[in-house]
Amino acid sequence: MRCAAVEQINAGLWRTSYFSPARYASQVQLLEIFSRQLAEWYAQHAPGELAREPLAILRAKEWIEAHYHEPITLADAAKVAQTSSWNFSRSFHRAVGLGFREFLGRTRIAHARQMLAHPQVTVANTLYAVGFTSLAQFNRSFRKFVGNSPGRFRAALVKQRQATSRPADAIPFSAAPSLRAATL
Repeated sequence: MRCAAVEQINAGLWRTSYFSPARYASQVQLLEIFSRQLAEWYAQHAPGELAREPLAILRAKEWIEAHYHEPITLADAAKVAQTSSWNFSRSFHRAVGLGFREFLGRTRIAHARQMLAHPQVTVANTLYAVGFTSLAQFNRSFRKFVGNSPGRFRAALVKQRQATSRPADAIPFSAAPSLRAATL
């Protein structure tokens, strides 16, 4: 009797699971969010030799992440870190490995990529929503950090979605292509 139960469990474990494309994409997105949060937690609480960022820099990074869509200056971030602009700039670059402007630009572009994944959101709405004030500035920054224009990035996402969609409602989990690039 025990062997029959074990065989049933083993048979159930080895069946192929099927996810709808929407469910697969949402699970990938959820895992990416979790992995980002886990990486941030580990960076703050890492054991041993890894250099931890100063609390002032962590506070400033969190503030930038919360206010990326607003006009932000180096002086604003330095005020949050409770230090002078010059000292903040130097400390930020040393701790993060990026200058303040580049970090802010990368943060904004990361959010823009997520917004551009939704076809109903226009490029114009995206650029204002993430804190840019002009289309030229947004396009320059997007090309710098992504390597493509926003329009080409969105077209690649559409093309990838069309390639992954199948006539059937479900895609075998093991055969589903990665959507990681589309959701970052």
